[in-house]
Amino acid sequence: MFINKKQVSKSNLSIFMNSITKYFFSILIVSTFLISCQKQTDYGSQIANLTSSRDAMEVQLKSLAEQISLLNSQLASSNSNVASLTSQLAILNQKYLDLLARFDAIYGQTIPGSLSVGLAAYYPFNGNAIDSSGNGNTATVNGASLTADRNNISNRAYNFNGSGNSMNILNKTLSLSGNFSISCWVKINNLTPSYYDQAIFSQWDDRTGRKFLFGYRCDNPQSQAGFSLYLFSPSREYGNYQINWSRTSSWKHIVATYEQGVVCQIYINGQLQYSSNNVPSTLASPNSTTTPIEIGHAHGQYGDLWLNGLLDDLRIYNRLLTTNEIYYLASN
Repeated sequence: MFINKKQVSKSNLSIFMNSITKYFFSILIVSTFLISCQKQTDYGSQIANLTSSRDAMEVQLKSLAEQISLLNSQLASSNSNVASLTSQLAILNQKYLDLLARFDAIYGQTIPGSLSVGLAAYYPFNGNAIDSSGNGNTATVNGASLTADRNNISNRAYNFNGSGNSMNILNKTLSLSGNFSISCWVKINNLTPSYYDQAIFSQWDDRTGRKFLFGYRCDNPQSQAGFSLYLFSPSREYGNYQINWSRTSSWKHIVATYEQGVVCQIYINGQLQYSSNNVPSTLASPNSTTTPIEIGHAHGQYGDLWLNGLLDDLRIYNRLLTTNEIYYLASN
C-alpha cells in the first residue's frame, strides 16, 4: 500500500490549524470570564463604599436628630410661650420691614436738592472752617480745636473750651435780615454756665449792638435748660428759649427758625420743641465791623458767653427750612 505524501501534509496542517483555533477560542472564553468577574468586583466595591458612607451619614443624622430633640425639649420646658412669641416676632419684623420700605420710598421723594437753596453759609468743619456754600463766608478760628464728630470721625468737628475759643466770619456781607434758619449738631459740655447762656451762632454784643443770638441757655436756680434764639429789634430784646430739655451732654441736632414778624421756632432732633410769636417785625442792624458775626461766642449783659462744647455741620439759611428738610438734616 502506498501513502501519498501530499495527503499526509494536508492532514497534518488541518489538525494543526484546528488545534490553534481551539487554543485561541479557549483563551477568548477565559478572558471574557475574567473581564466579567473584574467588572462585577468593581461594582461591588463601589456599592460597598456607598453603603458605608450611607451608614455613616445615618449615624450622623441620628446624632443630630437627638441633639435637636434635646434642644427642643429644653426650649419647651424653659418657656412654653417661645413658639408663640417667636411667631409674633416674625410677624412684627415683617411689618417693620414692609413699613421701612414704604418709608424709604416716600422719604426718598422728600429729600431735596432744595437743601442748597437759600444756603448762605455752610461749615461742615471737615478739617477747617471753610464755608462750603460757595458764598465765601469762611471763618477765622480763634483757639477752637479740631476733634471727632458725632460719628467718631477724627478732625470733623470743633471743640470750644468755654474760655476764649471762637470763630469770626470774615465776609461782612453775611447778614440775616428777613426769614432765616440756623441748623447744627452740638454737644454741650458745660450744662450750667456761669452767665446762663452759651452762644453757638450770633451777632450780639451788649456794648456795640445786638441782632440775634442762637445758643444754649440754663437758668440753674430754676433748673431750666434748653436752646434759645434771642432777637433784637431797633428798640428792644425778644427772648425765646425752650426750657424743657433734659440736660444731657450728648450730640443733638438743633434748628432755630425766624419767620419775620410772625414766629420763632426751635427743633431738637427733628422735632418741634418750642414755638412763639414773641418776635420783632424787623431786626436791628448793628455795624458788622464792631459787632461781627461769631461762632461760639457773644457778649451779654454780664460778660462773655463762650460755648463749652463740640460743634459740627453748621448751616445758615436766609429762608425757612421745611419740616421735611429739618427732619432730613436731623436724620442724616
